[in-house]
Amino acid sequence: MGEWNCFIHKNFVIFFPLNLKLPQDDILAHPNLKLFISHCGLGSVAEAKYHGVPIVAMPLGIDQITNADSIVAEGWAEKVEFSTFTEKELWETTRKVLENPKWEKFNFFFQRTGKR
Repeated sequence: MGEWNCFIHKNFVIFFPLNLKLPQDDILAHPNLKLFISHCGLGSVAEAKYHGVPIVAMPLGIDQITNADSIVAEGWAEKVEFSTFTEKELWETTRKVLENPKWEKFNFFFQRTGKR
């Protein structure tokens, strides 16, 4: 069955495979993707920006906090505090992004190319 790790938050536990590898860039390029919940590492931020995908930022530390603050200031992300968020806060932030027309128009590179 493989090795598993778990993350324990205040109200829930998430189990995930230790060696889970997903093609993040391919997922972000998919035209049906509407938002990205991210820890805001530099690679994740760059790929999301390239593909014109808004972020719900949940930084864990180090450069991720600065990256998250920067993209919120640029206007293409909303932030929730990872250590204190509630289900309701995450739900409301996600809905804010999904239901606000400004996010539909978000794009940097694809505005010129018409690929998204």
